[in-house]
Amino acid sequence: MKFLLNGDLNMRLYNVYYVCKAALNGLKELKRVDLTTGSIKLNEWEICKMSIESLFNIDFVERDAYELYNIISPIDREKQQPDIGINTYNTFMSSYKKLITKLEGVIDLYESMRDGTSKPGIDIKIPSCDSLKEYIKILNDIDFILTQCPYLKNENEEIKYQGTDVGSDWITFAIIMSSTVSASFVILNNLASLMNKAIQIKSNKKVLDMQDELLKSMQLKNEATQETLGVFKTLKEITYKKYVDELKEELGDVKDGEEEGRVSKSLEKLANLIDKGVEIHTSVETPKEIKVLFPFVEPQQSLPDGLLKYIEDKSSSRDNE
Repeated sequence: MKFLLNGDLNMRLYNVYYVCKAALNGLKELKRVDLTTGSIKLNEWEICKMSIESLFNIDFVERDAYELYNIISPIDREKQQPDIGINTYNTFMSSYKKLITKLEGVIDLYESMRDGTSKPGIDIKIPSCDSLKEYIKILNDIDFILTQCPYLKNENEEIKYQGTDVGSDWITFAIIMSSTVSASFVILNNLASLMNKAIQIKSNKKVLDMQDELLKSMQLKNEATQETLGVFKTLKEITYKKYVDELKEELGDVKDGEEEGRVSKSLEKLANLIDKGVEIHTSVETPKEIKVLFPFVEPQQSLPDGLLKYIEDKSSSRDNE
């Protein structure tokens, strides 16, 4: 298994692309059946409806999606194959084609810049920085956590930088599974545990920061004795050791004191990053059982269960042909 680092402003552009492409495929399943009564039956409406609903949180097509959706009456929308009049159908098709054109535009644009593929993993959102130095410091801390924390190392997994998402501040880590290893997602499970501990630490961070500020003030006034320095250091170590011990119980022991120190430092850096506004989300293709472990949730990044199952079923059918 390997991690590849790939990377919209609120929602990364790849996720917009992913939802739009899935919705486009679903919309194109809609079939017209002319009835003897003069009305028109919409076959595969259920898939079409879910596809429209999946676009309600995509800003640039939200209005078009709602417009198309509301052309069909609330009663007919709940039917699997609604019958509608020719005038309603013509109005619907006009909006339908407009939405299709917009979706094809964003898909073509993204695929002209990237290959349009991604893998299960994580997306890291970098907050706005006041300086290049601050930005580099954040990247260095992320690098330390991912390369030095023992719980993010596994004999079947590798973390490798690949790039960033198009035109955004997202850094994406995608997982490529080894052909000989089943999808266990060890690193993602462990990272979720680290994040939850880091968020707990953040609640104590104000106390730790106050202690650091007090110590700096004492040092400037030459009031800090070796004994005082020792007390402050011990208090900080005790705080982090509590969370490291909890991780050891949850994820398993580490080899030695040096590795324990790297876990502690990783927790400290992760808590600081979260405090600065860094967000770590699961990527759009990550299985739901992994997504629920992470504290940060990006509301737009998943498709409706029915549409997702439809896509998986269609993909499976193609594979078996």
